[in-house]
Amino acid sequence: MTTISKFSGFRNDVAEDRFELGDFAVCNNVDLDETGRVTKRAGLVQLHAGNYTCVVKHRGFTYAVLNGELGVVGVTFTPLTTVSTTVCYEAVDDQLYWVAGNQHGILCAGELFEWKAHRASAETVVNPLNIDMAPKQGLMEPPIASKLMLYNGRMYFACGEFLMYSEPYDYGYLEPENFIALGAPITTMGYVKTGMYIGTTQESLYLAGADADSLEMKIVASKALDGAYSYIPGQSLPEKLRVDYPVPVWATSQGIIAGLSDGQI
Repeated sequence: MTTISKFSGFRNDVAEDRFELGDFAVCNNVDLDETGRVTKRAGLVQLHAGNYTCVVKHRGFTYAVLNGELGVVGVTFTPLTTVSTTVCYEAVDDQLYWVAGNQHGILCAGELFEWKAHRASAETVVNPLNIDMAPKQGLMEPPIASKLMLYNGRMYFACGEFLMYSEPYDYGYLEPENFIALGAPITTMGYVKTGMYIGTTQESLYLAGADADSLEMKIVASKALDGAYSYIPGQSLPEKLRVDYPVPVWATSQGIIAGLSDGQI
């Protein structure tokens, strides 16, 4: 057995097959300090194994789906409820709203709460857009949805080819006519300061405006791949495009797209 007590350093001037004894090639789970000293890295500790999906962390708690049950991941897995499809989340302060098809609820501090209709008064919420919050009739519960997103005081729901939205600051209330028909099933959802980017199986759309009652829609890119959506820091864009806000990025049939304010891609 050969024991290496020290190494000469990294080699990037010759191929690995020409390394000499002591040249550093590959080593797993180690840390290298500024002096070149190698120490063993503690690495990760496996709590428990399982086929986890829909994993999210919020306010110090980790939630996931295991074997069809939505629950809390800790030293053990604590199931909270049974779900039959993919779970999507949207954080609103200390509460984590979730939908899974015809199921919905709120997660908070490791516990499950009912997501039900409730009226908030104009005195109890911050309403920077001065949206009309007068009580209305014929309100319905949150719809069957595959995705959800909070934008400017309303919760938006992906319901097939319809983008439905809640009443202002009351995420469990929807008027039956609170929807926008997009003509194709929704695959991705994201937003910037001035509007929303909605991807469908036919095209990627930009809905400009502060509120659902005054949105202007335009096509900005090709069809969006289902679920392939994320945000990146605006400062990570090329120098001429850098911005000071998170930028939505999604995958389309023609490549990766980044959406800026005012519908620029």
